[in-house]
Amino acid sequence: MKNVTLFKCILIVVITLLSSALSAQWSLTGNSGTTPGTNFIGTTDSKELKFKTSNAERMHIGADGFVGIGTTTSINGSRFGLSVSSVFSNAGMYINSNSQTIFGVTYTTKPTYGYAINGISKGYHCLDNGNWKLNLNGADKLLVKENGDVGIGISNPTQRLDVDGGGKFAGSLTASGAISGASGSFGGLYADGYVTFDGTYPQKFTVNMESRINESLYVDGLLTGEQIHGFTNNSGPGVTGKAVYNHPTLSSMGVFGSNNSSPNAYGVVCQGSGYYTGNWFQLSDRKLKKDVQPIQNAISRIMQLKPKSYNYEIDTYTGYGLPEGKQLGFIAQEVKEVFPELTKETIHHKDPSNSEGDKIDVTMVNYIGLIPVLTSAIQEQEVKINEQNGMLKEQLERIEKLEQLLGINQDNEDKVSDMTKTSDNKIQNCIPNPTSGATEIQFNTDLKAETVVLNVIDMQGQTIVSVPIVIKGESTETVQLGAYAAGIYTIELYVDGIKCDTKK
Repeated sequence: MKNVTLFKCILIVVITLLSSALSAQWSLTGNSGTTPGTNFIGTTDSKELKFKTSNAERMHIGADGFVGIGTTTSINGSRFGLSVSSVFSNAGMYINSNSQTIFGVTYTTKPTYGYAINGISKGYHCLDNGNWKLNLNGADKLLVKENGDVGIGISNPTQRLDVDGGGKFAGSLTASGAISGASGSFGGLYADGYVTFDGTYPQKFTVNMESRINESLYVDGLLTGEQIHGFTNNSGPGVTGKAVYNHPTLSSMGVFGSNNSSPNAYGVVCQGSGYYTGNWFQLSDRKLKKDVQPIQNAISRIMQLKPKSYNYEIDTYTGYGLPEGKQLGFIAQEVKEVFPELTKETIHHKDPSNSEGDKIDVTMVNYIGLIPVLTSAIQEQEVKINEQNGMLKEQLERIEKLEQLLGINQDNEDKVSDMTKTSDNKIQNCIPNPTSGATEIQFNTDLKAETVVLNVIDMQGQTIVSVPIVIKGESTETVQLGAYAAGIYTIELYVDGIKCDTKK
């Protein structure tokens, strides 16, 4: 009996001990009556805690508090690491909420979500003083401020979109409001499609930008910039301008260029050939001018000019837009000796947008400015011709008086008078006219004429060529003038000693 009682006592002790041991275990079906802070799964010494499946470690909780899934190595002191080696070899992500130093930059306590390779942080995004930022390879790439301003490559954006660099748009770029230098600044703007701005007139589009637009740029208002380049790779124009049609009060301009009154600036420069289909006008109003004087000695100065034919050195000066083929004109330095007011020196750049690129020092000629000089020369010559005709008339009158004194019969006078008046004695044409060499003189004379002579008279009234004509009636005669200076010459037809016709 005593043995039974002793057995029961031992059994009670064992059951009590076993119950106490079992109560300290976590059940696979859950537990109740636990005390937070007292009941837990973990270690009480400085040992790590591991979780396994298929006898392989899957999660690691280090003694320092680092939690790793698929990794046991702390990433830059972060509190959480995730290895996804099946996607990126030795890659992972981490979450940190303590102050830490990454790439030499110490960040204050904030949620940081990062990505690492081989335990080295490659990039992260975080909240920093209310701003969200994205950091890649140690540099902040994108920042969104609490007020919504976005910076790309900018640490403190001041606009809704603040970009340090260029922009490229595969489609169209449309702005419903105004864009100005205060609200937008671009180092470059590239678009394959249309760029349209529809702001408030007149500031439709005011921005300092360097742009490349393959199709078109349309601005219904002002377009202001330090440099605006237009180009085309097809038959369309690089830059177009359209004036307001039939406006009642506005004198509109399709394209306007201004040199701001600078002697070394030009409102329009055309590198290469150019043409226009309308009229080209120059301001010439009397009220705009002072010190007005007539042009003096125009003929003598014109006679000093040396017209030339030439070809440009295209192979030496490629890219400057010089024309091909034979040209007619003057040498600028020779014109400067006679008309310095019609020449000007300048520096011509091959690429106007590159002041440090290829350039040449050249002298230019104002060909339009020669028109009033030529007009004055013609007027001076006409005065001389009238004077010569007056002198000739006086000489003829003297000859007539002498003939009367010498008793020349009236029949000869009647013959001369009839021959002078007849329409048969005429110079019909000079081909070519003008000419720099030979000219063919076409004329007609009375078949009854005894002597016919063609004289060539220069502007000083001197006879430089005298050609006797044998064949009467309708005939031609070639006269060589290439050896004489450029100028205006008069062809005179004499029939039986009487001048019957002239042609310049």
